Amino acid sequence: IENTNPDNVFYEMDVYWVMRGGQDPVAYMKKYPKRFPVLHIKDETAIGASGKLDFEGIFNQAYANGMKDWYVEVERYDTTPQEDVKKSYDFLNTSTFVK
Repeated sequence: IENTNPDNVFYEMDVYWVMRGGQDPVAYMKKYPKRFPVLHIKDETAIGASGKLDFEGIFNQAYANGMKDWYVEVERYDTTPQEDVKKSYDFLNTSTFVK
């Protein structure tokens, strides 16, 4: 990140893999506030199910940084794909911190 020009390069942070890599997505966004205009929202299974990610903090910091868009991926499932996608949708749709 530090070796790229912010006028030419931005990043889409995958919040799950940042966490799995031992880093805090919120701290990264605070350190590089203009570098992540797009987020990749993901969890171990359904969004919000693992309890390992601070989605409220992630969204609040992303909005404070001027996030332009975000995308959701559900890669692994505890139940059927349809059920876990619905759980993810319901979690995000009813969360007061998602605008």
